[in-house]
Amino acid sequence: MTALVSDFGIAKLVKGSDQGSISFNDSASCCSTDGLLCGLLGYIAPEYGMGSQASTEGDVYSFGVLLLEIVTGKRPTDTIFQEGSSLHEWVKSQYPCKIEPIVEQALLRYAPHASLVPVDRLWCDVILELIELGLLCTQYSPLTRPTMDDVAHELARLKQYLSGPSAEKSGSTKST
Repeated sequence: MTALVSDFGIAKLVKGSDQGSISFNDSASCCSTDGLLCGLLGYIAPEYGMGSQASTEGDVYSFGVLLLEIVTGKRPTDTIFQEGSSLHEWVKSQYPCKIEPIVEQALLRYAPHASLVPVDRLWCDVILELIELGLLCTQYSPLTRPTMDDVAHELARLKQYLSGPSAEKSGSTKST
């Protein structure tokens, strides 16, 4: 089985349009080439609400929301975020002091080889780094977000870290 992510390359789609305004008007998404809002509600970068043009930084933000959604098991459109809070703010308010309420329990229950202490510790380390990466990607200012190349490099590093003891020697390159 291969997981695919779609609808997060909207910056290219909108920038490449010569057709004037494009508008999707269902309850979950909207887009306009005049820079108002682009993407799915809950995943839209804050700068889009202030009239900024679609950008790759906005795509990084959307990816970060998706990453936080996977780790927490919460959607950015859940009821708890309808009072003006966001998934990013909720995670940030609890991390790193209160990890237990943040992490989707299924991630811990179904960790590969969860009964082996070293592997379990590796798994928990990676989950914590995924939270940090999600928070970095969803920073308010697009200038402080990592590039997608940086994100891909970090994900590859985490995959290698999980893959075995030889990867453990390479160590972590956290920069938070």
